[in-house]
Amino acid sequence: MKILLSVLTGAALFLYPFAVYFGITHLHVSHLALALLSLLLLRVLALPKKPADNNRRFYLATLLITITLCLLAAWRADALYLKFYPVVVNLSFLCVFGLSLRYPPSVIERIARIKYPDIPPAGVQHARNFTVIWCVFFILNASVAFYTAVYADTATWALYNGLIAYALMGCLFAAEWLYRKLVLKV
Repeated sequence: MKILLSVLTGAALFLYPFAVYFGITHLHVSHLALALLSLLLLRVLALPKKPADNNRRFYLATLLITITLCLLAAWRADALYLKFYPVVVNLSFLCVFGLSLRYPPSVIERIARIKYPDIPPAGVQHARNFTVIWCVFFILNASVAFYTAVYADTATWALYNGLIAYALMGCLFAAEWLYRKLVLKV
């Protein structure tokens, strides 16, 4: 049951920008905020009892900040608070990826070692470099997410944070994959 709940709430959070756009155009902000708050609380219930890794505290901090934003949106009846979720997520990922550079192994190296346990030193360096690239991406993406939240209309915010940002992530994944295949020959 927890797995199903985790998958469903994860999918809903993936679609968060579109849910916010729909909610802002069809519901009162307070009702939307409380609905999103309910979703986040379900997400908390879906978490395993024991932490799976050191990144759990960032995940919980992200949830806590987002819950706070939902409460502020409901209390103030202001959708702006709901638009900050992508900023919070990007900054959380920046913390996780950035701290993995300070306290190795890097996030990308950890992911790579799942499939390839014996990574040569050049591969470790590549993983570290690519982790830096992701950190830069998260800084830029958080900045654009913040800008669209504060200065753009809701449709533009939803388009960027619900589609364009994911497309940019896909391009970054594809570029890294091509680099590994064509340059590193891995």
